[in-house]
Amino acid sequence: MDYLSPTLYLLDGLWLVLFLISFWSKRKKRKKEKIGWAGLLVGINIFLAKYRWLAVYKWLRVGQLWWMGRYLISRKKWLKEDLKKILPIWIVVESWLGLAQIMKGGSLEGIFYWLGERRFSYSTIGVAQISWMGKGLIRAYGTFSHPNSLAGFLLVAMLMWIGMMKNEKKVGWLRGGMKWVVLWSGVLGIIMAGSRMVWAVSLGILIFNSRSFIFKNNKKKQWGFYLILLGVILIALAGVGVNYVVGDFLGGWDRIGLSKRMGLNWAAIKMIMKNPLLGVGLGNFLVNLPEFQKNAGYYWLQPVHNILLLLITEIGFLGTYFFYRWIKKIEWRKKLSGEEKWIWLVILATGMVDHYWLTLPQNGWIFLVFLVGLVR
Repeated sequence: MDYLSPTLYLLDGLWLVLFLISFWSKRKKRKKEKIGWAGLLVGINIFLAKYRWLAVYKWLRVGQLWWMGRYLISRKKWLKEDLKKILPIWIVVESWLGLAQIMKGGSLEGIFYWLGERRFSYSTIGVAQISWMGKGLIRAYGTFSHPNSLAGFLLVAMLMWIGMMKNEKKVGWLRGGMKWVVLWSGVLGIIMAGSRMVWAVSLGILIFNSRSFIFKNNKKKQWGFYLILLGVILIALAGVGVNYVVGDFLGGWDRIGLSKRMGLNWAAIKMIMKNPLLGVGLGNFLVNLPEFQKNAGYYWLQPVHNILLLLITEIGFLGTYFFYRWIKKIEWRKKLSGEEKWIWLVILATGMVDHYWLTLPQNGWIFLVFLVGLVR
């Protein structure tokens, strides 16, 4: 993914149509918005940015999400009912598309290209790989730019869907069977995506909560699920190695994966020390990175893999403070469901070792939908 090039997605076209319809229908009722301190800080952040056009583009993206959030809050009942239908389709399609990519050894293209699938093959430079029984394979990408973001998306989508379906009345065998198809498709997709952090969090959730929010205290179904899951884990541990040897699979991302992430963290800290109050400009981490990686011994052009460091680096402590103040003004529901608490854990845990919740569109949109569900 090119983080520096302005990109338009199919979803942007749909959003623009929705925005124009809403704008026209409310043209007489619309109230004037006050810019205030937030607008002033955005303007200063753009002015101080090394690449101002990039900062403008990123702030427009923030504005897009802000407007969409307000729109969805006004239609929460409609959103909840439609998500019950949309999320399972999304989970199944992404998971089975990932399987098809692994079997083919690259992207399927065609209609999937227009839905976001990148062009790649096993030999593409930088493509994420695993090995199965000694055979090199790509990791599942789906319509995402990286398997890690696909894994995080699938886990959050599954938890949201399980929470919505948990209180549903008893259904027939056909609909019950479809629920199992969605559940196991999601598990398959997470396994094939190969994100170790998402694997670890998923196992923790299954161990501590499967009885309560999947099987409704049915011990027989719970133990049956555990036996199947144990078999899948044993097969995976017996045959999967990442980056050429099993030791790398058990130890982390790649041979210098931890070092590269720590290097990015250190570069972010140095940027924060140089621009503590207002940051380097939204979206401007990468363009400033070469200056702060001069003596690192390697060059890895990636956003810092920590969403808190990325946020402070680009908008500074002052911008982060006002963002926190704005979040506090929103009337959040005080009581969270078990699934909602686990979703927060997923986002925080993966956000400490990756950046996709702030930088990639699909993850950003589902994060927004989740936040809307927490509003009163």
